[in-house]
Amino acid sequence: MQTNGVYALFVALVFTIYMFTRKMMRGYLQRRNLPNSTLGWGPRLMFAATAVTLVFGYLLVLRAEAVERRHTQEMLAGLAPTMAYELKELGHWQITTRTPPDDPHYLLLIEAMKNWTRLNPQIDSMYTMRQTPDGQTMFVVAPETDYNRDGVIDSPREQRVPIGTRYDEDIAELDESFHGRQMFQSEPNVDFWGESISAFVPIYRPDGRQDAIFGVDFSVSALQDNLLMARASSMLLIAVFLLTFYSFYIMTFLSSVARIVERHRREIKHQAYHDALTGLPNRVLFKERVGEAIDVCRVSSGQFALLFLDLDRFKMVNDTLGHSIGDLLLVEVAGRLQACVSSDQTVARLGGDEFVVLLPCVLDLHEVTEVAHAILEVMQKPFAIEEHELFLTTSIGVAIYPLHGVDVDSLVQHADTAMYRAKEKRNQYCVYETEMNEVVSEKWMLERNLRGALERGEFLLHYQPKLHLQTGRVLGAEALVRWQHPELGLLSPAKFIPLAEETGEIIPLGRWVLREACRQLKAWHEQGMPELRIAVNLSMMQFQQKDIVEEVRAVLEETGLSPQFLELELTESIVMQSPQSARETLMCLSELGVQLSIDDFGTGYSSLSYLRSFPVDKLKIAREFIHDIPDREGDKIVNAVIQLAHNLQLQVIAEGVETQEQMDMLRLSGCDEGQGYLFCHPVPPEEFAKKFQSLLEMFLV
Repeated sequence: MQTNGVYALFVALVFTIYMFTRKMMRGYLQRRNLPNSTLGWGPRLMFAATAVTLVFGYLLVLRAEAVERRHTQEMLAGLAPTMAYELKELGHWQITTRTPPDDPHYLLLIEAMKNWTRLNPQIDSMYTMRQTPDGQTMFVVAPETDYNRDGVIDSPREQRVPIGTRYDEDIAELDESFHGRQMFQSEPNVDFWGESISAFVPIYRPDGRQDAIFGVDFSVSALQDNLLMARASSMLLIAVFLLTFYSFYIMTFLSSVARIVERHRREIKHQAYHDALTGLPNRVLFKERVGEAIDVCRVSSGQFALLFLDLDRFKMVNDTLGHSIGDLLLVEVAGRLQACVSSDQTVARLGGDEFVVLLPCVLDLHEVTEVAHAILEVMQKPFAIEEHELFLTTSIGVAIYPLHGVDVDSLVQHADTAMYRAKEKRNQYCVYETEMNEVVSEKWMLERNLRGALERGEFLLHYQPKLHLQTGRVLGAEALVRWQHPELGLLSPAKFIPLAEETGEIIPLGRWVLREACRQLKAWHEQGMPELRIAVNLSMMQFQQKDIVEEVRAVLEETGLSPQFLELELTESIVMQSPQSARETLMCLSELGVQLSIDDFGTGYSSLSYLRSFPVDKLKIAREFIHDIPDREGDKIVNAVIQLAHNLQLQVIAEGVETQEQMDMLRLSGCDEGQGYLFCHPVPPEEFAKKFQSLLEMFLV
């Protein structure tokens, strides 16, 4: 029980240290703003290891005590028989109850036993006993004993026991020894002399008969001291092991935290200087590197270039396919840009779809334009993003130090300005010129005025007739939007449609154009004009809206126009942005009963396989090819397109017809429809009816 209590206190102390260590670790993590999860399985493993160690430690303590007890017994087993033999040799059998206390032989035995006690201080007392015929036990030789080790015999229990004194304690081992057995106690017994562990050994007469028993009382306090030393040694060994284990664990913990802190520090630094999405340097790091390039070139009188890139119609991707697709596209763009530059050149993302490239120490403009051309070329290749095949272009502005600026901000601003000029035509680069500032200022003004222009009623539609080239009959018209700007006057679509696409205003504007064109055509039908068709251009953002089919159906129902009189025009780039989803949308529109045509055919990336799968009704030859007529090569291209369309059971429309030669060639080639300045410029709706009859008469003449 004593062992259990001491070890329980030891266990409590160890687990107190464990809890304190765990608390200190958590406090250490909190001071460094690290979560407790940083500890991971460490505390659990530490607890398990501590528990297992304490269990094995308890077994070790028990074993040490058992060893000490066995050692005591072995010592008694060695001493007692030897002393019993000496008493036999000294004639112990001659001592009887009638032997006087001053008998020399008796005194000799007393002195011998006292000497043995002095030589073995762990022995409290020695004595001999005999058993009378009636079964009583009495002392024979029992010398005085200095139990308290003070050198004075001053208490009754220390006095010599007279011969014949009865011993009334019932001790099983004592009874057994009277039957000739050597007995050793494993647990202490208590008698007149106190608590002790005894050994009982028979003393024999010269004739071999048992004379008496020799008793040796081993000091319990000495045994307890030995057991305490055994416990202490075992627990010290356990403590050293746990201390070593805890020290190793704490050092490992501190090392791990140091690595985590260092990794976090590097991550924070990386996040501060790099874009989270693409991993490219961000604006802060880019400006630092431009500043370094300025310092180098200022000393070496060198020059470097900045390329400012903006993705064309990227907003349309986000608005139609979602920001997750847009993010994946930006990552792919970043990878392609990095592949276009060398290791000493920097590609950075400023935000959104804006990227910049730093070309340090360039020798001439040709070196810059080579990189710009490479970027334009690689960006024109299709992007495979999940199930979408996306086509993208970029506009690039170029500024050169020190020609276009001597500080970071002016260089970035001028490269941005040049990019806006390049964006007017898209998919090209432009080197900064001073005059561009005026153009950019005008663009910013238009962008501000564009917002709210629809609500202010500043947009209107003009209509350009479409004729059947073989009969001269007016088949319909194409609706073309114009902006009646309060300051700049009537603006063509080229001035504001790109801005509308960039700002997202193209969605409400396109919805208004569709509704207004259908309303006007319905009005003409009701006025008794022939059953004309109206062609309306759909922008990419409009077409990629999920509800475009429902929007067209709603406009037709609202205006009361029959679907067969509506023709929707889409460019090749629109339908090829995501061919599979485009085909599904075209099928739904075709099921409504509207006509579908591919506008600007020949300028995009469409293939015959896709063209055959799309439910389109007409191909509209790009005006670039019509412009080449009557050039021989131009004639061949137009002829080939017409034959291809007819073989696919498609009608052909030629736009941009401006000369009689072009019209004659198109008629001979079998082109179905035509429109252009030769017949009529786009006109307001009130003038369209007036032009109708004159167009027919001109064609017949």
